[in-house]
Amino acid sequence: MIKQRIEQDLKQAMLARDKQRVSALRNIKNAINYGEVATVNKGEDLGDEKIIAILQKEAKKRQEAAELYKKANANDRAESEAFEEEVIKEYLPEPLSDKEVRDLIAQARKDSDDDINMGRIISNVKDRAKGRADGGQIARLVKEQIK
Repeated sequence: MIKQRIEQDLKQAMLARDKQRVSALRNIKNAINYGEVATVNKGEDLGDEKIIAILQKEAKKRQEAAELYKKANANDRAESEAFEEEVIKEYLPEPLSDKEVRDLIAQARKDSDDDINMGRIISNVKDRAKGRADGGQIARLVKEQIK
């Protein structure tokens, strides 16, 4: 579903002659295609969960690149990377708030037989969040609760 939406938006951007958006959407599409080629069952479409994971990685790459370009005073490139990050975020689900993540952590600790094993709790919360929470955010909040 996400992949089809990206393809439709790419067509619309091409018709509107929006070169920057076309470039961003092509980069997103290429990342998804690369993910499909890298799967074990080649030729099989990725599900939305895997596409979301790919998009999250791509958004993080763009954010880090934009920060590096800003430090190097390459503001035009930083703006380009920031624009691509914003386009990618259009296809990501709404992120969970800290409170919602804390609730997931509490539930994971309640359901777990070992409520102080950080790795196990973080993994459990990542599964429950289904791509709507950043791993760094989850780890930070788990550390707060385990202390």
